[in-house]
Amino acid sequence: MYLVRDPFVVFPSTVNTWKRLTRYHGAQLPKHRDLEQQVYERFERMFDVFEEDRQLIEPGHLCELRYEDLARNPLAEVR
Repeated sequence: MYLVRDPFVVFPSTVNTWKRLTRYHGAQLPKHRDLEQQVYERFERMFDVFEEDRQLIEPGHLCELRYEDLARNPLAEVR
């Protein structure tokens, strides 16, 4: 299953997650220099690789689901 979420929600959430992780689990005080750019570049790479590999998935073996649809009506969407 490939769960798709609104990038305008996911991006700031991911930036905040990295800030919390480094604040509580980092060995040094975090500076967060270029954090937004780093997150963007990682997302871009992740989606590029997924699109390259998507063709390797047999037809009918990939289910794309929007998170918002799943949250709104989980039983119907899972069916």
